[in-house]
Amino acid sequence: MNNVSDLVTRWHVGRIHPTPDVEPDGWTLEKLCDNARLESGHTPSRNRPDYWDGGIPWLSLHSSKTIEGKTLYNTKMTVSALGLANSSARLLPEGTVALSRTATIGKVAILGREMATSQDFACYICGTRLLNSYLAHLFRGVEAEWERLMAGSTHNTIFMPAFENMQILLPPMKEQEAIAEALSDADALIEGLERLIAKKRLLKQGAMQDLLTAKRRLPEFSGEWVKRKLGDYGKCLRGVSYDGQADLSETDTSGTVRLLRANNVQEGQIVFSNMQFVNSARVGQHQLLQDGDILICMANGSRALVGKSAKFSRPDEMEYTFGAFMGAFRMTSDACSGRYITHLLQSDRYRRILGVILSGSAINNLAPSQIENFKFSFPVNKLEQEAIADVLDDLGAEIQALEVRLEKARQVKEGMMQNLLTGRIRLV
Repeated sequence: MNNVSDLVTRWHVGRIHPTPDVEPDGWTLEKLCDNARLESGHTPSRNRPDYWDGGIPWLSLHSSKTIEGKTLYNTKMTVSALGLANSSARLLPEGTVALSRTATIGKVAILGREMATSQDFACYICGTRLLNSYLAHLFRGVEAEWERLMAGSTHNTIFMPAFENMQILLPPMKEQEAIAEALSDADALIEGLERLIAKKRLLKQGAMQDLLTAKRRLPEFSGEWVKRKLGDYGKCLRGVSYDGQADLSETDTSGTVRLLRANNVQEGQIVFSNMQFVNSARVGQHQLLQDGDILICMANGSRALVGKSAKFSRPDEMEYTFGAFMGAFRMTSDACSGRYITHLLQSDRYRRILGVILSGSAINNLAPSQIENFKFSFPVNKLEQEAIADVLDDLGAEIQALEVRLEKARQVKEGMMQNLLTGRIRLV
């Protein structure tokens, strides 16, 4: 078996394709519906207000984005007993495994109490030989299979016959319990790291709000603060214009320069992957990035992405430039800390200024002069600027270290799923 998807039989033109011949010892190939009762849901009439807001949880696509990996106790919407009695909706028991099969396909939750669902879910009520938490983990391990089973060009859906005829390789119950426990422990570690990162981000956001506005001063400083334009300390440069057909290469050559674009700026960091390589003849000397330059997305189809920024630090000896929809703020004065300005361009005030500018424009585009005219508060003492940047850099480094741990934990979980759910590694 190559992957987890091999454990779920494939539905194609009304015909079931069996799983591979080699099966883990003690595991049996069985029809899923022989081990769990399949149910779908229903939506009571929207024209009957008395069918709604009755206190019975009702799972719909409005909740499906937040259910992944969770035992679900509450939903955004509820129905009444009258609405349940006068529709095809069913009250499903605690422990039911609900899988979204429309739009946000493949989201999985275990119902933590009795509730109903919309018709957008395939729900399995597990029998005595199938553990619901094991089935939920198995469903989460076959994302590629759900994508393959989709049908419909405008509204992706997996139709119910695919679920009715699905087969799985079923381990003994004790092994199901051991696998589910191991994967749940991995999930708990990931969720704990996600919560910690979210908490650290809030702490950093609060520190930025206080330290960049002089609401809170670092103990050793008490000097004056002043309002200044960014243009008093630097200049915003526009990126390289090029012909996408003639000037780009998929690899480095002696005649290209590495090109950073909007997709290379993520979460206040520069990601050196998915780069393009542009004809060096198109690149002016001033457009070669220098350490400390702050890359800014100047134009984007999504207004929310306009203005996102990150400081450039050269990762190697290669030359880098930036695309026409990008800008680079470059320091021209040593009277201010470039690191301090980097944090200003991540601040709430910066986003508010952007919101005002973009709300008055029909296109999502910034001009270099607009960036240079942004006005912020600066400590007169450059040492205070550097001290503030140190605090915020340390908080950012802590978040980055946690994100590395999170990514490793996710990779470990992925490996565990591939090994445990295919029987490659046995726990019992």
